[in-house]
Amino acid sequence: MGFVVALVQRFPILVLILVVGAVAFVFRDHLTGAVDDLRVGDCFDRPANLAAGGELSEVQHRPCAESHDAEVIAIVMHPAARTAAYPSDAAVSRFVAEQCVPEFESYTGSSYEAALQWEMGLFLPTDDGWADGDREFTCYVHSADRAKLVRSVRAAPAAGP
Repeated sequence: MGFVVALVQRFPILVLILVVGAVAFVFRDHLTGAVDDLRVGDCFDRPANLAAGGELSEVQHRPCAESHDAEVIAIVMHPAARTAAYPSDAAVSRFVAEQCVPEFESYTGSSYEAALQWEMGLFLPTDDGWADGDREFTCYVHSADRAKLVRSVRAAPAAGP
């Protein structure tokens, strides 16, 4: 016990950083976080301004076993050069079909065309982000009828022999 007290007295800032980091790690599924920080398998609520076509910088993380709007299935990098112009809507659609649809099928275990209960959404770079070299596209799944999901959409692993 004396060691802990001595550590806190000697390095209070370090101990505070460690405690805050541990709390953030434990409660990550309940915190608001940057869209850029989403990882495959993260579940989240889609902000209201998403439907209005607004720019999005943060989402509310949720545990996948609790009510949530969407789940990240893939993060893919667009191969365009840093100096390339922003792709057209048609080019983005092709890229998503080539990259996100196979990831959808792999992640959910369902054919994209046959999975009528789910739709795919996409977070893509802003114009300014693209100009700064951001090429990250985040593919996610949400309920086709916009109902809340209450479990992960990830397919259960196949049973072994």
